Amino acid sequence: MKIGLKIGLIVSLLLLCLAIPLSAAQASEPAGTIAVKADNETSMNTTTSAQESAPWLTSPGLNTEEQGLYHFPRDHQWHSGPTYHFNDFDEWHYFTLLGKDLTTGHNISLFVCDFQQGWRNDIQRPHTRVLMAYLDKDEAKFYGHAIDPTGKFVTTGSNGDFNYTVGEVGKEQGFATNYSYSQERWNFKGWATNESNMTAGTPYNFDVTGVVKVPGYIPMAYWGLENIGFNDQYDQNPSTMYGLSYYYVAPEMEMNGTVTLDDGVVHEIEGTAWFEHQWGNFQSPEQLRYFWGYARFPNGDSFTWRQYYGSPAGVVPTTIPYNITAGMMGWDSPQIQQNRFAFVPKGQPPQFAFGPSIVYTPIKWWTSPITNMSYPWWGELKTPKGTFYVSPSATPSQESAGAAGPFIEGALELHSGSIDGPVVAEGFCELAQLPPLGAPNARGLPEATAPGDIRFDGGLNHSVQKQN
Repeated sequence: MKIGLKIGLIVSLLLLCLAIPLSAAQASEPAGTIAVKADNETSMNTTTSAQESAPWLTSPGLNTEEQGLYHFPRDHQWHSGPTYHFNDFDEWHYFTLLGKDLTTGHNISLFVCDFQQGWRNDIQRPHTRVLMAYLDKDEAKFYGHAIDPTGKFVTTGSNGDFNYTVGEVGKEQGFATNYSYSQERWNFKGWATNESNMTAGTPYNFDVTGVVKVPGYIPMAYWGLENIGFNDQYDQNPSTMYGLSYYYVAPEMEMNGTVTLDDGVVHEIEGTAWFEHQWGNFQSPEQLRYFWGYARFPNGDSFTWRQYYGSPAGVVPTTIPYNITAGMMGWDSPQIQQNRFAFVPKGQPPQFAFGPSIVYTPIKWWTSPITNMSYPWWGELKTPKGTFYVSPSATPSQESAGAAGPFIEGALELHSGSIDGPVVAEGFCELAQLPPLGAPNARGLPEATAPGDIRFDGGLNHSVQKQN
């Protein structure tokens, strides 16, 4: 079957089953059977499908409860429980804003990722980390920050709303996330003071609010779930959820707020953010070897991609310092058969593609003077929507530091014709070649003896036992 036909079939299925606008999520009655489901929806025997067909059957013994891939607003929350209680669990709320600093008039980008990972015995909860990066494009000045807050973790929530806080607001370091279901509003706060023990960067404070707009939330991977990382053993196992993650995005989030950097200036910012939420079992050999990005065009269209890589050097362990030479060998091993692509036309449902329909080929490299890591910052990006050329926005020096090694969290530009051609879109990307096991202090639970920590009981035990 040709790729184009495959894409058409996938799009048709997703239009019927996966995509959900905001209005459907908040409707008093369901408009049909959909795979992304709001928790306040119920099936009624008088409800008909969107095509006005006859009512579906309702009778004792028939399951009329929606079995959606995602259940909103419930799945906006962070996840806990036996399914996620293992060392390779990862989850994050993530956004990148492209917009204006109203204080200076400069063009800027803001990246924030609040995530939890594995398990830390010293604090008896998942390891939490905040990554934050700010780029002043007009001055080509980049600020990269990382903190690992260990303060008190407080959660509240009801009726779809929730609030998380790690640490005491304004003291040492921490973050807070607040979600309002009725308004589809997210508020993100983060801070690191002079008294904080920062992993990287300098003190900062941000307080931004984003409101999700049409098309709302959409599944990101071509089958709704994403198999994270190239696996040359091909031993993924859905009964353990080995390597599988849930993954959706809100491509249109109107955002504004304030950011204070080490210059002490309160920068008022506004723009359009790309929001992501991903969680699952990241126990896959090379889940941190990829080139991910998205781009937004002046007409409001956007698309996103991910290209995975193998590791010719084998599994490179998490060591201090990280073996940069072995890690960089991964750039020579693209695994395009696992690539994925999603096109989101303005105001319309998404279109998906995968495999060699999306290919990134490096043209020019940048080597960090700080870490000596090299990144393929310039390259040719072939997509189902045409061929584009990637370059960094303003400066290639947009490197961030993590517990496992360095990586790029950076603003980009898409050009037509060549890497020096006219700019046709702006976006953001991640370039990473890192070890798969994450931070050592996040692996506080017993390691699995076989791929995957979760054990499916076949449905016969009639109980779920929490892992010790």
